[in-house]
Amino acid sequence: MRQLCVFVLFVPLIAAISLVTGCGRIWGTITLKTPATATVSISKIEITTSAQTLNAGTCSGMVTVQAVDTSGNPLQVSSNTTVDPFGNGYMFFSDPSCMNQVSTVTIPSGSSSANFYFEAQATNPLAVSAAGATGANQTETVNVGNSITGFTYTNTAYTGDPNTFGDNGFFPDYLSAYNGTLYIGYNNNGAGTDGILVSAYNGNDASPSWTLTNSGSSIAYSSTTDISPALITYNGLLYATWTDTNGTYTEIRVKSFDGTTWSAADNGSLNFNSSENATHPGFGIYNGNLYVTWDENGLVHVAKYNGGTSWSFIDDNGSGGTNGTFMNYNSSKSADFPVLWGTASGLFAAWYENSELRIKIFNGTSWSAADPGAGIQTTSINYWAQANQIASFATIQG
Repeated sequence: MRQLCVFVLFVPLIAAISLVTGCGRIWGTITLKTPATATVSISKIEITTSAQTLNAGTCSGMVTVQAVDTSGNPLQVSSNTTVDPFGNGYMFFSDPSCMNQVSTVTIPSGSSSANFYFEAQATNPLAVSAAGATGANQTETVNVGNSITGFTYTNTAYTGDPNTFGDNGFFPDYLSAYNGTLYIGYNNNGAGTDGILVSAYNGNDASPSWTLTNSGSSIAYSSTTDISPALITYNGLLYATWTDTNGTYTEIRVKSFDGTTWSAADNGSLNFNSSENATHPGFGIYNGNLYVTWDENGLVHVAKYNGGTSWSFIDDNGSGGTNGTFMNYNSSKSADFPVLWGTASGLFAAWYENSELRIKIFNGTSWSAADPGAGIQTTSINYWAQANQIASFATIQG
């Protein structure tokens, strides 16, 4: 008699298949292996959105970065991938209102792209990079306003060029673009309104005018000895720092401006020692953080902004850390005219110390020397030329 055998295919939950006949005979078992997931490395990070044209200090449109493979095709990353945006004079944000500042952007696992926004102070390349991948850059056009030479100032005490008019000199120090408007900060100790003044330009070269902020009043706390103002746009606000006086000593003060109101951005003063004279403050931005430097009784200091009215000293003392009490290479040598400049490499600090130009660099954690060890400028030079030479150095580093 011929026997009928039926084949039954068992597919268990584990990756194996058994072939069994109706005759009770097992013909064999085939084990199936789960295919290995191929890992494709990111070849390049690209900016897929078009270059933008915007006013300085205003929030950009969305910028999209994308991971691509060696063939130039979009690549879904297998794990969260950090992209580092950078641009001289740029700040980066996660939201279209430019309120939430970020220093990096993350392409989520399983996705090929991420978005961010920026504010910029000048036309410079916007660069993006990621570990192990080729980066990309794109130049955004930033309108920073028109020339201020030869404008007519609306304060009745002054007319003419800002570099020549004004009682007791009119010292214009810093221009900054905020929310599409050009601002100038200066001190005016003499006629008219005394103190630290910040004015906004109307942007009309055919009929130029400047309007004082703060209801036409000084933003300083005192009415005399207010000098050395500096402006910068940071995290959606315009910041001003200057040398004020408490009646006995000069001190470093900071305020922020939201387009309408000036508010305190310090807790009384930034001085390291409230019983010492401080002057020549200047701003710097590095890795999404705001910094201020100044000189105080022959010692240079640097402080980092924590938000609100809080600041932290990050002085070096030559130890390389941030727990020192000054930045000087030698505390017995008087130092002044410090400047800061943020770059992709770090935050540079430069100052004059005993007629030598000295430089250090901060990587976000510690300081290290950035000069040959004996300074760059070793000959005696004119007092006022010192500040100009340091400013030129900072511009080159940017």
